Parts: sequence; structure tokens; C-alpha cells
Amino acid sequence: MQVDRLAVTLPLAERAREVMAFHGRWIREFQPHRLLLEHDSFVIENRRAPQLP
Repeated sequence: MQVDRLAVTLPLAERAREVMAFHGRWIREFQPHRLLLEHDSFVIENRRAPQLP
């Protein structure tokens, strides 16, 4: 079996107005930033393969 795509869906309270997400590469991973939730969804995509040392 091969998995081509995996998606996670989390319910949010209707009063939720912002999302805290994390970004970064290598030693600066997990840099937090807040985004306003202006639409009905929030999507983060990674189109790169994992970077191995």
C-alpha cells in the first residue's frame, strides 16, 4: 500500500479568529507566527521532500 496524501482536519470554535502556526528551516524550526483566520479554512502545505543531513 502507498499513501499519496494525508490530511488532518481539526474542528475550531466559531469564535476562533486567529491561528498560531510554526515555520522555519533547519536550526530555526518552529518559529511561531499568528495569522488572522479570515476564511473558513487554513491550509499549510509542504511541497518539498524532507531535507536529510
